[in-house]
Amino acid sequence: MNVDVRRSSGDTAVFAVAERIVRDEGPHALSVRRIADEAGTSTQAIYTEFGGKPGLADALYREGYARLADRLERLDRSAPVLDRIRRLGEAYRDNALENPHLYDLMTAHPLPEYEPPPASRGFARTTLQPLIDAVADAVEAGELAGDAERIAHEMWASGHGVLSLTIHGLLSRERAITMIDDMTEMLLGQHAPATQAPSSSA
Repeated sequence: MNVDVRRSSGDTAVFAVAERIVRDEGPHALSVRRIADEAGTSTQAIYTEFGGKPGLADALYREGYARLADRLERLDRSAPVLDRIRRLGEAYRDNALENPHLYDLMTAHPLPEYEPPPASRGFARTTLQPLIDAVADAVEAGELAGDAERIAHEMWASGHGVLSLTIHGLLSRERAITMIDDMTEMLLGQHAPATQAPSSSA
């Protein structure tokens, strides 16, 4: 049997209850006792499998990034490089808007008792690598100019700001989609290679 190491190997019923509570009520509503009651298990079983509330939060954190990784892996890597960059941004955006309850855990710090461990943070960072690689390909092809990692981080940060505002009810979904598309085009334009000025005649 193939095991997806990116995801929690704990009880799926417990995980499903935990995700539903976070989706419907927010991460602060997580309670080991409540989850045990609703999943038909014991609190001891949850502590054994997940390590309590922080372990459940970590399972949700990793699941959010696993869903993002799954979406990124489905993209067509043979598309023109600038289109690949646009599609990567759209995939990140759509994953956040479809999983806002997980996105908050992935990118904010809503639970004081939970700090993602190094392994989980390391996995999270791997989901940025496809964008860094695509930008590097664009730089190599002469479509963009500059440091690939810096450009990728600029795109990531700008998209994240809009998505956070949207998830917390300060921007509409429609406005977010338009703004992220516009910012992507703006950043691609900012990092386009400078055209050589025509030489002046003597």
